[in-house]
Amino acid sequence: MKDGEKFTGIFSGSTLESNETILILKMARRPLSESDSAQSNGVSQNEPSYVGSGSDHQLLIDVQDITCLDIQSLSTSGVVAKDQNGM
Repeated sequence: MKDGEKFTGIFSGSTLESNETILILKMARRPLSESDSAQSNGVSQNEPSYVGSGSDHQLLIDVQDITCLDIQSLSTSGVVAKDQNGM
């Protein structure tokens, strides 16, 4: 994010409007920083709490607010490309 915030979650979908594009994350969390995640004795704290709304902790992110996108374990199996219109 442009303001330095980071989020993790499950990509659920997007809206692709001409004036606005939004990514939808479910089960969204702010990851703990390294200084927050380990105590002096080496014991890790619990997982960070969820952010977002609803029971699925849905977070809507405007694409214009994103500066870096890191996608781990992306699978495109089962995705079928559509034919182009007019072809």
